[in-house]
Amino acid sequence: MSGAGFPAEAKPPPPLEQTDSQVRKESTMHVQTKSKKKHLLPLALIIAMAAVMAGLCVVSWSERGRLQNELEAQQRQLNVAQRRVQQAEQELSDLQEEYDKLLKKQDSSKPNGEIAYQTLYPELMLDPLTGYTQEQKVYLTFDDGPSERTIEILDVLKQRDIKATFFVVGSNLNSEQGQKILRRMADEGHTIGIHTDSHQYRSIYTSVEDYLNDFKKVYDKVYEITGVKPEIFRFPGGSVNGYNGGIYQELIAEMMRRGFSYYDWNVSSADATGSISADTITKNCLSGIHAYRRSIVLMHDSAAKKTTAQALPGLLDTLIAEGYEFAPLTRETLPVTFAYPD
Repeated sequence: MSGAGFPAEAKPPPPLEQTDSQVRKESTMHVQTKSKKKHLLPLALIIAMAAVMAGLCVVSWSERGRLQNELEAQQRQLNVAQRRVQQAEQELSDLQEEYDKLLKKQDSSKPNGEIAYQTLYPELMLDPLTGYTQEQKVYLTFDDGPSERTIEILDVLKQRDIKATFFVVGSNLNSEQGQKILRRMADEGHTIGIHTDSHQYRSIYTSVEDYLNDFKKVYDKVYEITGVKPEIFRFPGGSVNGYNGGIYQELIAEMMRRGFSYYDWNVSSADATGSISADTITKNCLSGIHAYRRSIVLMHDSAAKKTTAQALPGLLDTLIAEGYEFAPLTRETLPVTFAYPD
């Protein structure tokens, strides 16, 4: 101590000596810290690179999606444009067709007001009718023959002494078998009607003249084969259909002017619609016949109509048991015809 009453100045304690173990521990920790720093640096780089790649992928997929949407939108616009072009082409074709018909009709007109087709085939003129009969009977009619089915149908009718009406297609009369069947129809007392020669809707309904040209072909065939001059006919598809809309009134008027009677139907067997069972044909016919006092029944005797021939015996036996009478159509039979559309 120096000076009276003052404590001596305190000296700092001597430094503690580190043991060997402490020195080693500190050295180890220092090395580990450096090592961790060395490892953390590459890991950070990897994470950063991964983040960049992920970002690029997101951008890439986003861009791809945008381009895909644009491509689909352009394709839709192209499809719309193509449909409009097709529609315009169809409309132009329809207009051209109507224009050609008008020109043809104008060219066919004569100065005296007579239309050219009215002078065609003067032999296709019948004496005027004096009136119609309205017998309450069932009139069975068969379209599109003759064929091998017609033979089966004729056998069934003959066994029951029933007469029917066959609207024949001229192209089926070119074979020896077709001609033989036609002669049998006439010999057994059935009525033979015309159902055109070609049965080609698009050609026969182009104009009145085209229909008459086709009609004359099958008319001549029937007369040459049987000696019978047909007086009745049925329009393929009926008198009003999706193919004759532009001429049906004019066509019907011309055929009636010539004295021919045409017949639609009020009972359909529905045997023209694809595959149909004999039982269904029978039910269709009975249902329709029961609904009318006089029935003109539409059936078919083309080669494919096997179930029609199969249905006929049971159908006729049922109608006979119920007291119905049958008759063939004649020119004097009151027609069943479709109404003109409004």
